[in-house]
Amino acid sequence: MKPSKKLMQIFPTNFPDKYAVEGHTVQYSNFIEIVQGGPEVANLIIDGKMLGGKEDYFGGPPVFFKNYMFVPLLKKSFLRRYFKICVINLTHPSIAEIGDKEVLVLLSRVDETTVFFFEDLSNTKLKSIRWN
Repeated sequence: MKPSKKLMQIFPTNFPDKYAVEGHTVQYSNFIEIVQGGPEVANLIIDGKMLGGKEDYFGGPPVFFKNYMFVPLLKKSFLRRYFKICVINLTHPSIAEIGDKEVLVLLSRVDETTVFFFEDLSNTKLKSIRWN
């Protein structure tokens, strides 16, 4: 019997702050913790230009698919904070938010039509949403 492969658990902290993808440089800057021991978020810079404003904080780790980057975006409402999944076109940097408000988004993988993500730190509650 072949031993099963255990996938690496996805954590919203301590992910790389710089990526080189499809000829583009993606960098996280000014990391902050949402709460002590909680997810880390940061500003996002693509090819030297900040995406969004200084108050836009993106989580990770990101997932890349072709010329797209998938990343959680921290949003604030009057009573709480939540995440939305963002689809970022790396060629012409733009943000499209998809899906519902989520307490946590840990991106797992992306295919031609679907984004798969966990909504819990233990990586047991897998959800999916169409992006294309």
